[in-house]
Amino acid sequence: AGFEFGSVSYDLPLSLGSLDFDQNGKGDALTDALLLLRYTFRLRGSDLTAGAIASDSPLTAAEVEANVAEAVSSFADIDGSGHIDALTDSLLLLRYLFNLRGEDLVSGAISGDADRSASDDVEAYIFKRMP
Repeated sequence: AGFEFGSVSYDLPLSLGSLDFDQNGKGDALTDALLLLRYTFRLRGSDLTAGAIASDSPLTAAEVEANVAEAVSSFADIDGSGHIDALTDSLLLLRYLFNLRGEDLVSGAISGDADRSASDDVEAYIFKRMP
């Protein structure tokens, strides 16, 4: 009794998640894509992170590994097939970060049950998750 509730509206931005796993502000084939590729090949710990974290990353190896694990559990399914795979999702990110686009990006790297198979859709999905 004696209290009133006042509300204030505001917009809360939602994070889509970032494929910049080492959080150095750049998506890079030889760091971020390599990390996803190694992770999807079941490498963990120093086997995952050795030589694959940018020198200007503010994160520890354990933090980078946690970022990759979070991505795999939530948004790293680049082709939208319902599962994360080294020879589809990781390969798509690697090709994208090596500046391959169009058919060069997706050829032979899309799962048969993918929701995103057109290069434009794959490019847009990755682009939204770049720093």
